[in-house]
Amino acid sequence: MPSPVKHSATLLLLLLTPGAFPAAPAAVAPAAALPYFSVLSDDPGAWPEILSSIGLQPQPAGLAHIFVARTGASASPEWPARVEKGAVLILEGESSLAEMFGFRRTSESVQVNSLTDIHRPTLPIVWEKGLELPVFQIPEGATIFAHERWNQAPLSAGFRRGSGAVLWIAVPPGERGYERFPYLLNALCDLGLDPPFRTNRLWAFFDSAYRSRVDVDYFAARWRKAGISALHVAAWHFFEPDPEGDVYLAKLIEACHRQGILVYAWLELPHVSEKFWHDHPEWREKTALQQDAQLAAYGGRVSDSGEGRWTIEAAIDEAVPTHVLSAALYERFSSRGEADFANQVLSAMRHEFGGHVEKKGEGAT
Repeated sequence: MPSPVKHSATLLLLLLTPGAFPAAPAAVAPAAALPYFSVLSDDPGAWPEILSSIGLQPQPAGLAHIFVARTGASASPEWPARVEKGAVLILEGESSLAEMFGFRRTSESVQVNSLTDIHRPTLPIVWEKGLELPVFQIPEGATIFAHERWNQAPLSAGFRRGSGAVLWIAVPPGERGYERFPYLLNALCDLGLDPPFRTNRLWAFFDSAYRSRVDVDYFAARWRKAGISALHVAAWHFFEPDPEGDVYLAKLIEACHRQGILVYAWLELPHVSEKFWHDHPEWREKTALQQDAQLAAYGGRVSDSGEGRWTIEAAIDEAVPTHVLSAALYERFSSRGEADFANQVLSAMRHEFGGHVEKKGEGAT
């Protein structure tokens, strides 16, 4: 297993070496290049929230090049040419406009309670409220992004045409905008939409114990492409040297530095001992004022703002077990001394019924 000091010091030494990695440029889209969208309906639904979340701005249809045609939208002969010239058209449900682009309702229907999306095919996406929907015919050459989990009925699909693209979804995205098609924006990006909001300053956590045989250069390139600029690597305080592990971590750090990614050792209890904490003050987490993140100033009284109680009450109403949440809430009560009387009663009962004498050295008063 990796040596504690050697393992961690290697991480920090390479991190702090001047010139070890190039500076990562920030990706900033000029204001004039920000694309505009328009919802072609008096009721925009959740579309403004969905599209503005990646920096798109609502504008009149005459200025926009991203359009949302809601259920029932009328067909117009101008739309194919507009898409060819660069318009991005989002079609919702059944309409004559959707039929114009090949998304046609059939006589069949399907009960949809969950779906599968190609962006996370192993993750079942369960709808809070199921819907019975018509099965649609999809135009030849279209990519199906999401389908009903069991019978594969298409629920989201799209294609590129000329400089533009068309994205279709079988039903409105929901009141909040993400509960039915959480990867809707990913589908738009697959169709060529370049979102103005993106960053190269993301931080991520990586545990090498689960990825000990991967190609670190491949991972580092993927991380950089995804916008990750800093990586917190899980580290432990071990007493037996592990040369192979140290070589792997050194390669990981070098690969990240070549991509302009900072690497930090993430050390926390119980992965390190309290002695380790005291012996290496230079490795402690710092506050915004560059002071040690010490706990001496905190008495340990943990308050609660109500969300935990509401969650547990709702779980009781729905007969859903929430063991961890319940234990966490009760631990907060204990931290305020609310359990002192109950513990005194318990100690008295143990003494009276079992003859167990309370040991004063254990904190009894």
